[in-house]
Amino acid sequence: MTNLPEKNPDVYEAFKSGQFSVQLSTINPFGRLPVDQTTEVTVNKDTQTPGGTTGFSLKASSVKRFYLTAEYRSAFLGQLRDLVKGGKTELRHPELQHTRIKTDENAVSAVVDLVQGWINPFADKQELVCISTAKATPKDITSDLLKAHEIGKQSYTNFKKERLEKDPPDKDFHDKIKLNKLKTFSSMCKKKEVKSSGRAIILRADRSLFGRIIVMSQARSLQMEEIFRHPLGPLPWSLSTPDGLLRKTNKASLAAALQRNVATLDQLPENCASVIDGMSLVQRVKGDQATFGDIANTVLSMALNEGGQSDRIDVVFDMYHENSIKNSERLLRGEETGDQLQNITGTQIVRQWRRFLTKVNNKNNLIVFIVNEWMRVRYRAKLHHKVLYATAKEKCYRITAEGSSEVQALQCKQEEADGRLILHAAHASKQGYGRVVICSEDTDVFVMAVAFQDTIRTSLFQKCGTRNRSRVVDVSKVAATLSAGARKALIGLHSFTGCDTVSAFAGRGKMLALKLMIANTNIQQIFSRVGEEWDLSQELMNDLEGFTCLLYAPKEASTNVNDLRYTLFCTKKGEIESHQLPPCRDCLEKHAQRANFQAGIWKRCLEQDPHVPSPIGRGWRIEKDEGKEELVVHWMDGQPAPTAVLDLLACNCKRKCTLPKCECLANGLKCTEMCKLTTCDNQMNLLEESEDEQENAESSDEDED
Repeated sequence: MTNLPEKNPDVYEAFKSGQFSVQLSTINPFGRLPVDQTTEVTVNKDTQTPGGTTGFSLKASSVKRFYLTAEYRSAFLGQLRDLVKGGKTELRHPELQHTRIKTDENAVSAVVDLVQGWINPFADKQELVCISTAKATPKDITSDLLKAHEIGKQSYTNFKKERLEKDPPDKDFHDKIKLNKLKTFSSMCKKKEVKSSGRAIILRADRSLFGRIIVMSQARSLQMEEIFRHPLGPLPWSLSTPDGLLRKTNKASLAAALQRNVATLDQLPENCASVIDGMSLVQRVKGDQATFGDIANTVLSMALNEGGQSDRIDVVFDMYHENSIKNSERLLRGEETGDQLQNITGTQIVRQWRRFLTKVNNKNNLIVFIVNEWMRVRYRAKLHHKVLYATAKEKCYRITAEGSSEVQALQCKQEEADGRLILHAAHASKQGYGRVVICSEDTDVFVMAVAFQDTIRTSLFQKCGTRNRSRVVDVSKVAATLSAGARKALIGLHSFTGCDTVSAFAGRGKMLALKLMIANTNIQQIFSRVGEEWDLSQELMNDLEGFTCLLYAPKEASTNVNDLRYTLFCTKKGEIESHQLPPCRDCLEKHAQRANFQAGIWKRCLEQDPHVPSPIGRGWRIEKDEGKEELVVHWMDGQPAPTAVLDLLACNCKRKCTLPKCECLANGLKCTEMCKLTTCDNQMNLLEESEDEQENAESSDEDED
């Protein structure tokens, strides 16, 4: 082939013109086949016999005639198919079939939803983040991870010099290698200090701790029913990730299930008002090296384009508070790493757009700047006949080509834009708009729209999808597929099964919970009460506990999660992971308080000033970090495990771990970092620890629905 241009120039030119393949179909652009494969699927296929050539005949003359006439017999067979229409006249590639295209699109959407549900590693981020939890790594862990290869290479070089290259060697070949003890993502696991018998023990949140506690409990012949009344770790494994973040679920699966029997629209309805999530527009802007004036202009153009032919366009922005349940999640994820900018002007150039958006005050100042810019004459001229409503902190402004003014009816103290979107939709309905389109991707907004469809009493739609492929969902038709009780219970169910501020149950998605709620009116009544009062009553807590038992074991009659934890452990003969058990009563009550608080905020979204109380004592608490008070999740009130077990979790050896004094050796366990002596021969080595982490990661990779 290298000498083809010189030795066979005609063949070379033929190959360059594409004569190395055959196009069988005129409608299939991907249907070109190699010449040898074309022969196989045409002539050879048409002339083949059940037994092949040897099955046809062993006579040389017959075989010769068979091959000489193969071309003609294949042509005759093709003509016969055309005459009787017994075969396909055109060949279409299976990748272009409508069903295959739809299947591939669904597969791509599933991958995109999964990545966005965790964190997008392809986004423009400056920090090193954990994909599964979206938590940014501290500086020391980032340094170790990025320099791991260099450190390992240097260790390898030192190993060669000390043990192989020098004569005599500085160290024996079989001497122990000193561990570098580099910090990894697992080093971010949450740690909790507990006191037992006057001794402080640091519990690290990893799944091996659960098994260690079980072994200790069985060794002391303790009552296992009593053991499972505790979370058996510093965090509730079914509600929290090892680094202390809320467990997440695929919220979009709930919206997809509700929309399953409702056809979507390809375009916006006519004569409608559009209510747009403003921060979703800001997040889509590529602001690096642009001025803030350019960003304000870009966001306005995006809003006008998103609103389509709507006469009224509402752009609703979030409000960002320092100590709020939304901001506590951002702090846990490490999203407060950017530099703060106090005064924003239109000529300032943005250097690091994504880092700028990580600061709460930056976003508040940016929103105020954008809305103030829109009220200027050159921006108002772009509106023409349209009316623009824009929010900035608690205020809302009505902006037209002629001027601007404050709207008292839309002044609101709600922090989240999710609820304010519904409030603006209700206002547009009162202004006489028969159709209102809410432009938002958030499932929370869709759930609230379905729940408040009867109250707003106008046709609601939700526009979602990508910039090139958007779809419009008729919320009124979705609401019509549910009973009145199911619509009323939807907000409580959504908050209890997992949202941005409330944990999801590990391995228990929203689909099963939705099916149970739709089929059972008693469950509908339970979730309709969630969020009605700010404080969770014991009666409602008992009902939610019974539903949790039903969620984990539909065939069991238990209504007590502590008893169910022990029952499931015995049913599986101990072969069960910690996160596969429901949370204990203590942790479940804190979870229910958070769900009740979040549902209460959503259910009051039509109020301008809902008087939201403090979340402290309702599933959250204040924690001091470096002298600064931060709002964090309150996971439990009680001890992680019984005192008798905590006493045995870590040995108190001072010089050397030996039998029978060492509690770890006596129970056949490896010493851990909880032990007082961290350099004994019974410590878990690096290989064992990495294998254990790999097994834990594989066991947690499971389908939720």
